[in-house]
Amino acid sequence: MNLSDEWVELERRLPPDREGRMSRRIHADAVVDLRILAAREGRRGLELEVAAAALEEVSQPDPTRAVTLALEDRPQDRGAVILKLTDPDAGDIFAAFCEDVAGATIAATSDEEAVSIWLGRFARWKRLLQRGAVGLSPDRQRGLYGELWTVRGILANAVGIEEAIGAWKGPDGAPRDFETSGIAVETKTSAANEPQVVPINGERQLDDHGLDGLFLLHLSLEILRDAGESLPATVAAVRNLVVGGPAAGTLEDRLVDSGYSDSHAHLYARTGYELRRLSIFEIRDGFPRITETGLPDGIGRVHYRLAIDTCRGFETGDDELKRRIDPGR
Repeated sequence: MNLSDEWVELERRLPPDREGRMSRRIHADAVVDLRILAAREGRRGLELEVAAAALEEVSQPDPTRAVTLALEDRPQDRGAVILKLTDPDAGDIFAAFCEDVAGATIAATSDEEAVSIWLGRFARWKRLLQRGAVGLSPDRQRGLYGELWTVRGILANAVGIEEAIGAWKGPDGAPRDFETSGIAVETKTSAANEPQVVPINGERQLDDHGLDGLFLLHLSLEILRDAGESLPATVAAVRNLVVGGPAAGTLEDRLVDSGYSDSHAHLYARTGYELRRLSIFEIRDGFPRITETGLPDGIGRVHYRLAIDTCRGFETGDDELKRRIDPGR
């Protein structure tokens, strides 16, 4: 559903000589009651009406610069939670925000579950909006491309796309990007024309304690203008692999948590990537790294840079990585 079009149509129907707002129910087949709201001067909203009891323990969250979340009492023991656009210049990202919130909420089977989903989605998008409406930095675009490349090029071939998306843990704040069946993978990228040195974020990122195996996957990428594969094209390709399946919602969660919004896609469309070299390293004894057990007392949250060429003695192939992920191959 394109909510931008729905709002435009509702705004056309606003009486020219009357104040107030208009509403229209969306996703009529859903158990929960979802409506879009429109008022003059571009004031748009998305409303979830529920039993008042479902909101008893809910407190008013802090707003973002562009969006507020309001709670309203309604007659007959009803209540509503409403997303309101407060910055008309953020209309595109607000539409993506609301489409994501609505798409997740329609799966709810009770008012309480709907409110929980709604608030969880608001918290995710709040983090995105607090980073500003300017999109991902070039480094973060490249990093997200590398993780999606790993999903599609390695994990999906080993365990299928559903499990591959489920294994993508990094956007949730896990120490490593992927983990499945006791095997973890950390993906790093470098621009091919720059020193092949990658940041290691914390002493746990390359620590294989408690794992059956840990691998570092490095993509050396040519960064191109109006050529190669763009980040939006990669997102679309992975979405096509999960369309209609149970992993579709999880994928959207991971994209949001990574800071990706479709409203920013035009900012990324002209930058393309071409793989120059794929390197895969098995992390084991002797690998150049700092781990938690090797740190003196009182030292933590260590960040350092790793030169890829120093790791060549631990290099392995993608077939070996896939075999370790899925021993039945």
